[in-house]
Amino acid sequence: GALRNEAGAIQVSAIFDEALNLSTVTAANFSLSSGSVTGAAYVENSSTYKSLERGVTLNTTGLTPGNTYTLTVRNVRDLKGNAISTATAQFTVQRLTWAAIGTQNDGMPAGALGVGNDGVNVQAGGNAFWNATDDVTFVYEQVTGDFDKVVKIEEQDASSNWARAGLMVRETLATDSRYQAVHAPDNKKWDGTDSNNAFETNRRLGAGGNTSSSGAGGRPSYPDGAYVRIMRTGDVIHMFRSGDGITWTQLGRTDFLAEGDLTSLPASMYVGIVYGPENGN
Repeated sequence: GALRNEAGAIQVSAIFDEALNLSTVTAANFSLSSGSVTGAAYVENSSTYKSLERGVTLNTTGLTPGNTYTLTVRNVRDLKGNAISTATAQFTVQRLTWAAIGTQNDGMPAGALGVGNDGVNVQAGGNAFWNATDDVTFVYEQVTGDFDKVVKIEEQDASSNWARAGLMVRETLATDSRYQAVHAPDNKKWDGTDSNNAFETNRRLGAGGNTSSSGAGGRPSYPDGAYVRIMRTGDVIHMFRSGDGITWTQLGRTDFLAEGDLTSLPASMYVGIVYGPENGN
């Protein structure tokens, strides 16, 4: 898959089913049907800590969102020396951009890998996702006017009690922006005990202000039953959860004009996938 990074460059992601010999993870072993590969970086935990999969993120030039390309891989080896002589995969560049918002922990830097044409693996090392600070990884598009967006959360690494993955709409990419999110935690914390383990809807009604909750309930079930949905109608944002992506339960609604700082939402907003592990909590 492929996404734009926060600098606007398109990064192509290749996911392998085992660990790789790092000496073979070089730009020379990857090529595109159009455009160029200018660099390659290994991603140790591309698909959660539980997975055997490993990722490679390729810096590229000459690609366009919405267009389809073929990636060719040659001479990449696993740890026992077995080589891929030649393999190809077709992908379409997603119309999404990923960005790190706030502070990220060096031990798990922010990142995102495009998976197929409609999936994303998200990495984050943020300390907080509450009060006036959002330390998150955000995979977004800019949307003008009303919208209705759905995402299925398939898996999360266990982290803090308040880790959150889901959907968010933001006024800006500033760490203290007004926002509304609907999200779910992993079922377990890092130590194996139960987490908060409930769908939530959090918001910041005024830029630079504190975060508040606007509804919660229901336990997410992975990998098949953790869907969240966020919908805009004017200045009102509606949030929903589902176990199958078909039948929806409304978790809350926020009227930013009536409940917030009495300012209408801008016509164009940032909408997309958000993940914050709350390492500081």
